[in-house]
Amino acid sequence: MSVIQPTKGKQYAKSLDEKNKTDKIDAGMLARMGLERDLMPWSRPNEQLRRLKRMSRERIGLIRDRNALTNQLHALNHSFDAFRDSVERLKERIALATKQLGEIETQMRELTDSDPELSKRTKHVITIPGVNFVTAITVIAETDGFANVGNRRQLVSYVGLDVVMKESGTLSWRPHISKRGNAYIRAGLYMAAVSSIIHNKTLKTYFNRLKDNGKPGKTGIVALKENCSS
Repeated sequence: MSVIQPTKGKQYAKSLDEKNKTDKIDAGMLARMGLERDLMPWSRPNEQLRRLKRMSRERIGLIRDRNALTNQLHALNHSFDAFRDSVERLKERIALATKQLGEIETQMRELTDSDPELSKRTKHVITIPGVNFVTAITVIAETDGFANVGNRRQLVSYVGLDVVMKESGTLSWRPHISKRGNAYIRAGLYMAAVSSIIHNKTLKTYFNRLKDNGKPGKTGIVALKENCSS
């Protein structure tokens, strides 16, 4: 059995010039694709990676919730005649989210340490300046221990950081990243990219050169995320 990204199946279906779309037609299309293409066999991820992926995604969700609560608290503190009880409840919810984030990270470390091979691979990844344990384990878990990627270009594409260019005659559109890949890895790499500007001299020089050339800061961050993923 092989597992493919939905976009690949969609693109293959378009190449067949089939105007209709039914479950039967889709099944036939996938069967034909399996016969024609040399697809990579799917291997079931081990239990540790499956649990780490679930905890990593829970952690990202908690961070988003805490950020939203922090913004609400900031707005409430700067509003006229803020209701004190509402402020205290928001603070309690932020404190609870922070506590749960610590608990999740502790569990992730314990689970990683229980697997010698996974622990070794994680320690190797965090030797990259700006990449911490959480970022490393997010990438490893979401790629099933890199089982789904064979080279740098595949990893960049899987994350959705590959650059899409569109030109037609004299017209050209601004290049942008596809964002078709794994959004959880992109979210995990954001802080790694920001941190690399401070801790990685090579990437800091690269980022500053982009800014000197007139590139927006966000473009520089995306470029650093691509470097971190590769």
